[in-house]
Amino acid sequence: MHGSLFGSEASDEPQKVLSLLEKTFRQRGFGDYVPHMMVAMGLAEFAIDFKLKVWDVAALKIIVEEAGGQYTDTAGTSSIYSGNIVSSNGLFHNDVVSALDGLC
Repeated sequence: MHGSLFGSEASDEPQKVLSLLEKTFRQRGFGDYVPHMMVAMGLAEFAIDFKLKVWDVAALKIIVEEAGGQYTDTAGTSSIYSGNIVSSNGLFHNDVVSALDGLC
């Protein structure tokens, strides 16, 4: 799952994101907190989002982790301050982070 692929809330390097999504079976895009809540509910394997504010993501980190998932920024750091986030069920979180290659 992903937020915006193009525009002001998208990654500055969309090709890395598109390359990652090409390797997945099915993709869906929703804005804001929805993709990460779906990860927390077990409805999606991972979600990525870019250029968010700390108030947009602070609660998501807690919710995803309390649900048994994993939450980092795109560099793999457990932080709410970079603006870029990856949430997952934890099964292949590092693979997603690696595919994004520290995307800022």
